[in-house]
Amino acid sequence: MNEYVFASAEQQAEFARLKLLEDAFDAQTQQIIQSLGVAAGWKCLELGPGAGSILAWLSDLVGSSGQVVGVDKNTAFIESISAPQISKIAGDILDVELEDNSFDLIHARYVLVHIVESVKVIDKLIKLLKPGGLLVLEEPAFTAAQVIDNSLPNAQAHQRVNAAISQMFIDLNLEPAIGLKLPLLLQQNNLHIENVLDNRHLSCGNSKVAKVAGSSAATLQTKYVQTQKASVQDVEAYINNSFDSNFWAIYYSTISVVGKKIL
Repeated sequence: MNEYVFASAEQQAEFARLKLLEDAFDAQTQQIIQSLGVAAGWKCLELGPGAGSILAWLSDLVGSSGQVVGVDKNTAFIESISAPQISKIAGDILDVELEDNSFDLIHARYVLVHIVESVKVIDKLIKLLKPGGLLVLEEPAFTAAQVIDNSLPNAQAHQRVNAAISQMFIDLNLEPAIGLKLPLLLQQNNLHIENVLDNRHLSCGNSKVAKVAGSSAATLQTKYVQTQKASVQDVEAYINNSFDSNFWAIYYSTISVVGKKIL
């Protein structure tokens, strides 16, 4: 079974969702990576590049003397992104053959939350890093989702959908709060933890984060309802909240962790 919850989404709708995600989170990702001193000549791996914005951005950072490899099960959305230093590989990272101890930087955002064997993926990514190489992982903690004011219209419906989102991942043997485990997982794999950032997305409707959440809910409505934690009407209310600038909620947290290979 494919654990990627958006696997059955219509291609155009999924591309639009990925672009919303980039609009909401690229600035933070770029700030984190830039602080690490990525420079011309670096060799980077972007795991799960999605619509490709960070892949293209990294290629500009490393320049013609560097290399950026993008690995994704579905590379359809990055076909138009090209530069001599960019390589694109379609496949599962656990099956793709890449040289160990060869990458200066590896980055993945909202990828491990969709992978049952996430611990094995982390282990492989660490093997691919050069000594002194940097692993940057950014993953959600959906369990952080919280309604701010229960008296707001649709607040209870919104909270039921929060519960359904976490339950959907649990039902797929996935970890809805995998972001919280990243620092410990990297430390247990002998990486030095350089930085941990917990960004709790307290947002109003019609904000960038709310638009991502609303778009996801529209695509995954059936899966949310199948958890029996929320109804169709609840999901519709949640989507309406995502467009209501007077509705505030914590949609979830994104935990960004930077680990350095010291072996």
